[in-house]
Amino acid sequence: MVNLKNRNIQDESRCIKSENQENSITAHYLLLISHNEQAAELIAHQKKLGNEINDLEKEVTDLEARIEKRQVAIQNQARDTQVNGKSDRFISVLLDSESFGDFVQRFHGMTTIVNANNQMIQQQQADQAAVKTKKNEAETKMAEMQQMQGQLEAQKGSWRPSKQI
Repeated sequence: MVNLKNRNIQDESRCIKSENQENSITAHYLLLISHNEQAAELIAHQKKLGNEINDLEKEVTDLEARIEKRQVAIQNQARDTQVNGKSDRFISVLLDSESFGDFVQRFHGMTTIVNANNQMIQQQQADQAAVKTKKNEAETKMAEMQQMQGQLEAQKGSWRPSKQI
């Protein structure tokens, strides 16, 4: 009878160990699934950030090309004004008017030219500010992407099945 009790205790002990191992395996399996889901989410977010960074870099390149073209036009206009003395020429164009109506037309033409120049300079400044903003945004997204890569690496290192299984 004592042998029978010992045998029952041993069987129960084996059964409990088996259940514990099954529970441990299930827990590890669920943990692995959770890590895989998190990794997939991080990878998808990284891909999205990568696309956003590429878009920002393209926008910056386009803006820089426009800035460069506009800068050349502004420099040429400034050089032309210095060489040809256009500021004096504006006054002489107005003073050479044959009538008051002619004066108004010439003045309107000059105002249009000056406004266009001012608008070009304002657009230049706005584009330069946009380049700076977009570069900062791209750098922020790049840092976020690197942080996510670190999280992925940490996840890879953190999942190690116990040797009890």
